[in-house]
Amino acid sequence: MIRLAGWGRNSFATPLPGWKTGAGITFACQISVGGWSHPLNYNTDRMMSARRSLVPALSATMIIGYGSMFYAFAVLSRPIQMEMGWSPELTVGAYSLALLISGVAAYPVGHIVDHYGGRNILAAGSAIAGLLFMALATVHSIFLYYLIWIGIGFAMAMCLYEPAFAVVVAHHPDNYRNRIAILTLAGGLSSTVFWPITHELVTHIGWRDAVLLLGAINVAVCLPLHWFTVPAGAAEHSATAATPELPAHLTPTLRRMMRTPTFWLLITAFTASGILMSAMAVHVIPLLESRGFDPTAAVVIASLVGPMQVASRFTEMIFSKHVPTLLLGAVTVVLMPLGLTVLLIPEWLSVVYLFVFIYGAGLGLITMVRATAPLAFFGRSRYGSVSGLLAVPTVAARAIGPYVAAAMLTAFGSYTLVLTLLICVGMVGAICYWIAIATRQESGTVRDTGDALHAGAVRVEMT
Repeated sequence: MIRLAGWGRNSFATPLPGWKTGAGITFACQISVGGWSHPLNYNTDRMMSARRSLVPALSATMIIGYGSMFYAFAVLSRPIQMEMGWSPELTVGAYSLALLISGVAAYPVGHIVDHYGGRNILAAGSAIAGLLFMALATVHSIFLYYLIWIGIGFAMAMCLYEPAFAVVVAHHPDNYRNRIAILTLAGGLSSTVFWPITHELVTHIGWRDAVLLLGAINVAVCLPLHWFTVPAGAAEHSATAATPELPAHLTPTLRRMMRTPTFWLLITAFTASGILMSAMAVHVIPLLESRGFDPTAAVVIASLVGPMQVASRFTEMIFSKHVPTLLLGAVTVVLMPLGLTVLLIPEWLSVVYLFVFIYGAGLGLITMVRATAPLAFFGRSRYGSVSGLLAVPTVAARAIGPYVAAAMLTAFGSYTLVLTLLICVGMVGAICYWIAIATRQESGTVRDTGDALHAGAVRVEMT
């Protein structure tokens, strides 16, 4: 539980570099779980730093937010299922519903951030996530379990990538791409940090106290960071910077684009990769256990995917000028199913690390491909509209992927068959992407050669 230890006011005689002076509010809280406790102290003057503190603070909250809300469930699902006696698909279904809710809520949350700023929405998201994780520690009914995960879905939309990106773009309009890249790199490390942490917590204190502590971290760390580092209100230039397109101009263009086979091939390709990614995010640890690894080894191996994901992104940034965007996509779409194919080989340590290398590289690069594909296939002038349309099936796939894998496990009773079907799904997506490359000229989707040539210039990732 969290105990409020103190509350008061404080003034600084000597201002610290980049910090505002004057009277501020000081509060202290103590986190206690079992026999462990830790005090935390915050002061508003210290937290109200210059804009340069925004990205480091958001990077920390992305690690914690994705680690607790998105990745920790891979470790929590089996203990919850075993204690409550629920089926795998029933247990995972709540998490899939949370992902779907997060996609549905993304647009209204973005609208709020654009018009009123991100401080309130990000801080509220962390508070909601923390309180709901604490409530999850007491759950005993399937109805309440699903209700809590629906709420966590809204919290995901309120305090993960999308609102954080909107805040960074609003307050760093001249150099937002590098800062967004930093946030995505931080998010890529969240599984590496939180899979081992969650595993150790579940092993030593049980899943209920583990989720209680995850909730406490969201409230005690993410909430203050969002409240004291994210500027209040919308950026002054945001109103003048926005230039909405006229519907009469956009509609015919989008309709023509949606009639081309290239568009629907890309929809299929990104849907397939989304299903594979989300299914593996939840099932990778039990899948590795089914291949003969003990739980600790499975967590360690799965945690290595995160660093490989980050390494592939750094590598792509270094060589982006020398690798055409379409070539990058053609190679990337086959990496994840190829990495899963390695797991069908009898268990050898070197083979498992080959899985980490191939699958982790594909997982890191596919987000780059999703960001640059609209430019390479459809040109710059329609980038926002097309990328938004292509994101819809990805969100849906992220929601249904874990549930589909759990249903297949129940039906077939073997992760080997589940793995085989996921490989097939991934290869269907890869083939669709390759065909899209071959048909894009015939469909007339690339009207400006310069758009395709400069597609590699955009490296904004939307995971």
